[in-house]
Order: sequence, then C-alpha cells, then structure tokens
Amino acid sequence: MQTLDVTRPATGAMAVGVGQAALDAAVGYARERQQFGQPIAAFQGIQFMLADMAQQVHAARLMVHHAARQVDAGVTGNTYEASMAKCWAADAAMKVATDAIQVFGGYGYTREFPVERFFRDAKIMQIYGGTSQIQRVVIARAVLGAETAAYELRGDQLCRKARQIFRALVAEGHRADERLPLQVGQAPG
Repeated sequence: MQTLDVTRPATGAMAVGVGQAALDAAVGYARERQQFGQPIAAFQGIQFMLADMAQQVHAARLMVHHAARQVDAGVTGNTYEASMAKCWAADAAMKVATDAIQVFGGYGYTREFPVERFFRDAKIMQIYGGTSQIQRVVIARAVLGAETAAYELRGDQLCRKARQIFRALVAEGHRADERLPLQVGQAPG
C-alpha cells in the first residue's frame, strides 16, 4: 500500500487539473456563447452549474493538497487520506467534465472542442490507480476499523467462528432458540 499511498495523491492531482481545465473551458464558453441576445453565463441555471463545478474542483484540490503534504512530510499509513483524495478528485473531474459538456451543448460532444477530451481524461482518472469503487472499499475499511474483521472471514473460517460463538453462548446458559441483543461487531459475553 505504501506505493499507492504516494501515487494516489498524484493521480488525484492530475484529476484536479482535468477538472480545472473543464471548468475553465466551460466558463470561457459560457461568457462567449450568446443566446436570446445575452451570454449564456447570464442565465441562473448555467451560473449554478458553474458554481457547483467550481466547488467540486476546489474541494478536490484541498483534499489532494492535504494528502500530498502528508507524502512530503514522510507520513506513513496515509492510505485513508490518499484514497479519499484520489476518489474525490477523480469523481469530481468526471462530474465537472460532464457538466462542461452540458454547458457546451451539442458542441461539447464533438472533438472540435476540448471538453470532449476532458471527459475521456476524467474517466481514466476514475480507473487508473484503483477504481473509485476500490477507493471506497479502502475508505470504508478505514472508517469501520476492527468491526470489519468478522466480515472478512471466508468459508469454513466463518462456519468455525459461528460454531465457537454458539458454543460460548450455550455455555453461558443461553438457549439455542433465544434471540440475543448483539450489536454489529460486538462479541457475546
């Protein structure tokens, strides 16, 4: 994981760049494209879309900076932060690129304008260095901590563990058909 803890913030930084480029292109196009006698940037719907895009890019940049500072400081075990930065930045780049295509309208889907390329670049950021789904698994394991250990047992290990718990409960005087008020991750006893 140590190598990934270093490369994931770097991948996140690339995703921030893609997102920023898509945002810049959308802002430029919205200022220049005229509809109904005014730039489309004057329409509130476009303004809201651009504001959301700017927030996504800014949040991604802050997360990547945090994870990168940890790498620069030699912090080990920053898997949680590295995965969050990479996942958020890649997903933000994808959303921003998608919205940029929307701002461009039909032109955004053509190769004549740069946002089509940004869309493809953003998609690879969600795949490269571990998919966004894998990043979410890593993040969830860090959030859940030791509680997930019971769920990571496989096949016969799980059956063996269940039998051990059952025997312990019977030894404590519980009936086999009794419903127990256990919390997730809590061991009986």
